[in-house]
Order: sequence, then C-alpha cells, then structure tokens
Amino acid sequence: MVADFLASPELCFDVRSPIEYNQGHIPGAINLPLFTDSERAEVGTAYKKEGQSVAIELGVKIVGPKLTDLLGQAKMHLQGNNSARIYCFRGGMRSAFVSWFLNFTGLKTTTLKGGYKAFRRFALGKFQTLQGIQLLLLGGFTGAGKTKILQELRENGQQVIDLEKLACHRGSSFGLIPGQKQPSCEQFENELAFQLEKLDLSKPIWVEDESRLIGSCTIPDGFFSAMKEAHLVVIECTFDERVKHIKELYGSYPVEYLLLCSEKIAKRLGSERLKMVRMALLENDLERAIGTLLQYYDATYQHALTTRQNASKIIS
Repeated sequence: MVADFLASPELCFDVRSPIEYNQGHIPGAINLPLFTDSERAEVGTAYKKEGQSVAIELGVKIVGPKLTDLLGQAKMHLQGNNSARIYCFRGGMRSAFVSWFLNFTGLKTTTLKGGYKAFRRFALGKFQTLQGIQLLLLGGFTGAGKTKILQELRENGQQVIDLEKLACHRGSSFGLIPGQKQPSCEQFENELAFQLEKLDLSKPIWVEDESRLIGSCTIPDGFFSAMKEAHLVVIECTFDERVKHIKELYGSYPVEYLLLCSEKIAKRLGSERLKMVRMALLENDLERAIGTLLQYYDATYQHALTTRQNASKIIS
C-alpha cells in the first residue's frame, strides 16, 4: 500500500529520469536515475518502433557501463544503511531492475507497487476526503506576521500546514525569493498531500489565509473548498508594525528586483501610485515604498474580508 510505503523511515530512491522527477516526485525521495532524459526517450522510441525485446537490449547496453556509478551513488546517499525504498513510474522494469541489482550487491529494497502513478492517485485522493476537516485560517493584513505566528503555533504543539513554505513563495507579487524556484503545481500538490498524510485530520490544523494561487502554485480544489469553509482568525497589527515586519523580510532584496515586482501589478496600482513606489525605491526609502504598496494590498484584503462571515479577531 502507498500509505505503508510512505510511512517507512527508509531512504527513498526515485529511479525515473530527471525531467520526470522534477515534474513531480514523492516528497523526500532522492533522484537516482537509471536513464538520463535523452536515454529514456531513446529507449521509449525503440519500444514503440521495434518492440519490447529491442528496447530491453538497448536499455541493458546503456545501463551496463553505469552500474558501478549507480551503486556508488546509492551507497553514498544511504550512508552505511543497508535498506532503501525504490519506485519508478508504474512500478515496472526500472524499479524492478534497480531493486534486483541493489539486492544482488547486498542491500535490501522495497519497491512501490504501481510506482509514482499509484502515489499520485493516493495524493489526489487526499483532497477528496476532507469533509469535516478542522481547518483554522490565520488571516490579517499584509505584514501582520502571520508566518511567524504559524511557526510559534507549531512550536507549541499545534498542527500547522505552511502553504507558503511548500510553494516556496510568500504569496504576493513580491513573494518569490530571489534565487529560488517554485516547485511545479504537481509537486506542490504532492507536498501538501504528504503533509495531510502525516497529520491527525480529526484535530484542528492551522493554515494561513491564502488566495487560490501562491505564485505559480495552485491550491487543489478540495483543500481550497475546505479553506473557504474554515473559521478565520484575523490578526490585528498597527500599520507601523506591519511596515517594520515587511522591511525586515524584504530589506535585503535588490532594488532592481523590487522594481520588477512592482511592474507586475502596475495596472492594479495605477500610474500615480506606481510612480510613487518607484521613486521611493530608487531613493532607497523602503518604508515609504511599503506604505504606498500597503494602500493597495489593504484595500484588496479588506474587500476579501467582507465576504467572510465566520471570522474573529485577535491582537498580535
């Protein structure tokens, strides 16, 4: 079963090609590819045009010279442990071969029946069984310190899902951290499903109030529906405190990057407000830029709050 495979503490190897792995993988799995992307395509073409036997012969020819390196990489990651979990796309020949080879060298392996495809069905199914889930949404105007409060809640034993951390994005037009890359939408779903699998769904779970999109990542339908039905706890914080929090987060960002982010919401800011933001940034007056931007973000969030009936307020 997928749940048993996920619950195992053993290191997990994804033996698919890098492009498959990057599109989506089981959280925590290490890519140990049997084929490169081009080699996988070559074997696939041979299978379609010349049949399974020819494709297998080609695969053996490609893999043979790489076995010593494959074993070395596996042992490097295992760091002295002698057992591992393995999966490929359908639980077929790639995972079967790597499992046989590692077993032959003295290691112990467990393969996932149905492979990554089975895991994806399992992951997507998690979002269809959320009736009655006790979500608590933590909301508040931009800069209220919601992420920090979520961290404190977790440290105090509360169940927390940090959607922005899973998406590698802080949720606004300025949310992508310079130098970082967001996961694919598929991988974001995998990470969220994996978090749900580890939590007790009969007990409250804290989540930050988010829009459907977190950067380029989309919150799955079932989970977002549960968020819309959840009780909202709104953090109240003074304007000056919010400006301070935001400056602490974005103060080290390059001005050029902040200018580019401002351009993304030019139409919504309006020409005059955009001009004010640009001038403040170019004059290295981040507090003035933040104050101007908050006029836009506050109005947007205030409008969203008017549609919520089940909300309460606390002061941070």
